Amino acid sequence: MADEVGIGAYFNQGRIRIRYKTIENLGFPEYIHLRLNEEKKYLFIEGCEQDIDAFRIRYVQDQDGK
Repeated sequence: MADEVGIGAYFNQGRIRIRYKTIENLGFPEYIHLRLNEEKKYLFIEGCEQDIDAFRIRYVQDQDGK
């Protein structure tokens, strides 16, 4: 499970959790864009530079030390 790619949305806490493997695959970006394809109902994450639509990533160590 630790090597799975994915995200989780926690609406009651106002947070999105992105799995370590997902961030690793993106190259540990400082900022990301969240993209939505409404037709296919897909949510995409891409690393990016800082801009008005970017979200800054706050890296927090997991219980696994990642």
